[in-house]
Amino acid sequence: MRILNAFHREVPVQALCLYRALLGTVLFCETLSWLPHTTELFSSMGFHIPNLPGTPEPFPALALFLGIALVLGALAVALGFFARVAAALLLFLLTYVYCLDSLNEKTAQTISILALAILVFTPCGARFSLDHWLRKRAGKGELPEMTSIFAQRLLQIEFAQIYFFSGIAKMTNPEWVNGSVFYRVLNGRLATPVGIYLSSLDPDLLARAGGLGTILFELFQGLFLFLPFVRPFAIGAGLLFHTGIQSTLLIGSLGAHFVIALLLLFPEPETVKRIVAKALPSS
Repeated sequence: MRILNAFHREVPVQALCLYRALLGTVLFCETLSWLPHTTELFSSMGFHIPNLPGTPEPFPALALFLGIALVLGALAVALGFFARVAAALLLFLLTYVYCLDSLNEKTAQTISILALAILVFTPCGARFSLDHWLRKRAGKGELPEMTSIFAQRLLQIEFAQIYFFSGIAKMTNPEWVNGSVFYRVLNGRLATPVGIYLSSLDPDLLARAGGLGTILFELFQGLFLFLPFVRPFAIGAGLLFHTGIQSTLLIGSLGAHFVIALLLLFPEPETVKRIVAKALPSS
């Protein structure tokens, strides 16, 4: 019964809706940065190795249209304008882009695709959205504030398993265990000036501590996020972990996805609602 309650109890919808809004904002910024490069990224004039063989490549003008559609779809998700329809459209477009090319980094894109696939089946536009504002303005009343926690649990599992399997992959790599990969990353093409500076302080100690620390964190972080008595510490550690990565490596929006999840998906929905009510009394 306790397990059933953990997956099906009714909870406030605010956390899920805020997650939709911030996910859309991250995707809006990301897709906007793609817009000047649509020819190389999406069109038949670029170089692609499809994830799905036979995926048709658009001609340059159509690739530009695809880029604009991605930006507008992400903006609609962020604003909550026809929220579920916008999430479904953006899901389709991102999945097509994912199938089009296997050369670029896909982790953040995979997170987005799975998250959108879950949000499509939720009342993610019930609050903090143009949908909500337009309904109130038209005198139609508000959508229900409560929803099943099932979708939020699925999103939590998505992020928790990324931590765990990343830790497993690193644990089985001797170069991660001895720290050599960690040191090379901080001196590689993705390193920021902060990362390069840190790698110069005590290279051997930093590499070993960083490699083992990363493995241990990723192996246990997913579990700790589901244990109420250590969850606040796990959330805090996660925020520090991802802030550290973003400050030392150029990895795009990946850290933002985890920070948003840690702040909105893993605290109890009632807690998120209470904090939001204090911060935004009119919500």
